[in-house]
Amino acid sequence: MILGRLGKDLEPTVPLILHGGRAQRIAAVLDTGFSDYVCLSRANQRSMSLRPVGRMPYELADGSLVDEDVFLGEVTFDGRRQRVLVTLTNSADSLVGTALLRDCQLRIDFVRGRVEVHREKRRRA
Repeated sequence: MILGRLGKDLEPTVPLILHGGRAQRIAAVLDTGFSDYVCLSRANQRSMSLRPVGRMPYELADGSLVDEDVFLGEVTFDGRRQRVLVTLTNSADSLVGTALLRDCQLRIDFVRGRVEVHREKRRRA
């Protein structure tokens, strides 16, 4: 289970560890409107060893389309170190998208300012 909290603007944040040089722990915003893995603030880019893999189109909240560089990097999320696709943003916020949350349950308690992410155990066929 991951424990997070609500930020000053009530955005749900959870810890995310970036790997590359020395591991760095950041608070990343859970963004259910972002369907990829991680969107990293350029301010944190140096904390990761990013390998370019190409460009992908993304639809922004206003409906406009942009092509963004995509990189391969490593993060630890819920105790699991894993390779993920990373895009970069000029925003101060880094985001965790739904691709990283795919097998998780999310609970946000706005009254207590608490965020919980539970990973579902995969059923064997």
